[in-house]
Amino acid sequence: MREIPDDLIRLESPSQNSNAMGFNMTVSQEKIHLDRHACRAFYSMLADEIFDSSDQLPEFKLKRYNNAAYSKYLADLECFVEDLLNDDTIPFVRSNVIANRITYDSTPLARQYFALIPLFISTVNLLSPDYEYDEYIMLFIHCSRAMSLSEEACDWSPHCNMPSANYRHRNGMTGGEIFNALVNSIRTEARRFRIKQKIYRRRKESIERFTEYCDYCNKLFEKYGRLSVLRLDLFYKKEFSNSVNIQDVGKDLNRLFSNRRSNKLFANMCGYITKLEYGVEKGIHVHVIYFFDGSKRKNESHIYHAKQIGEYWKETITKGRGEYWNCNKQASEFEKNGIRGIGPINHDQTLLRENLLNRVIGYLTKLDQFIKPKYGTSIRLYRRGAHPSVPKIKRGRPRKTHDRDVNRSNFPNEIPENVVNK
Repeated sequence: MREIPDDLIRLESPSQNSNAMGFNMTVSQEKIHLDRHACRAFYSMLADEIFDSSDQLPEFKLKRYNNAAYSKYLADLECFVEDLLNDDTIPFVRSNVIANRITYDSTPLARQYFALIPLFISTVNLLSPDYEYDEYIMLFIHCSRAMSLSEEACDWSPHCNMPSANYRHRNGMTGGEIFNALVNSIRTEARRFRIKQKIYRRRKESIERFTEYCDYCNKLFEKYGRLSVLRLDLFYKKEFSNSVNIQDVGKDLNRLFSNRRSNKLFANMCGYITKLEYGVEKGIHVHVIYFFDGSKRKNESHIYHAKQIGEYWKETITKGRGEYWNCNKQASEFEKNGIRGIGPINHDQTLLRENLLNRVIGYLTKLDQFIKPKYGTSIRLYRRGAHPSVPKIKRGRPRKTHDRDVNRSNFPNEIPENVVNK
């Protein structure tokens, strides 16, 4: 299980605006700006998933970096595009000509990012085509390729502090002039495609989904008092992962959730959250959070319970093609580090509940600010159970826990056909 690093907890943490255990949240314009700590942390976690090492490197790429380095450059690229869109100055301004060489005055934007452009170009050339990246990344790819920077030996790193160097294959343009032209192109295309508005909508949608799922989780605690939270990753063995498409996964998930009606493994289940993802190494996989009535399963090991469900997926649902990861096995390790958000959690255990919201649910929902798998618009990446009905309890009476029938599956009987198979 990829627990969210502490850097990410800064992003819209419900506890910052908590109302008792209600965790009320609001979405404001100020919170939509790029969270650079979160951006770096997410790309670092996903480094081995989004960079396709099988691709041929561009001819002008002189050095092979590891994926961790590329993830850093991708985060730097996000910052570069946001910074240039928030600044309307010309990066390099001609100041003088000395011995037939142009000298420039430079802005902070130019000084910070000029030498990184070749690394940005090399990095985006390694991105897996199976993902949809955010608007800043796609805007840079569009503009750099329109200028043919991705196809020519436009590597000014040997003289990265010399924007006055000439490039013959660019009609004698200097490095500073190329940088200015790229920045101007990005600004122009950003206005044309209304990039800032799209970025705002994407991040707002991510925050609102996080808020919705936090509210769902809080309502489960309000009704049941004590929850047993199971967290699994469901996927397919490597020899099958390339042949499994989104329709196959959908059918297996439908079977999994339909069969729970008569399966004791899912007795007293009161809710769930699932998310479809794609990884270069793992293929299509599903993150699942199960919520069980903890008062009814208090004598059962949550680790063993999660294992049983994983084995059921592996052997019965997928007929031996499946595999799983039982995140609950790491619960004691998370406990030692003060970050446990799975396993048995009581209504009044504030820290555990905040960890569940920020670290477990937060990971599933906040990632979409940066990348999404290409499944097509008709595919639902997220699913959750219905909100529980919480009966009003008369004042003075002790808190009670209530059973809830969740026999109905939210998964459709049929999976849309207009999906590109990967």
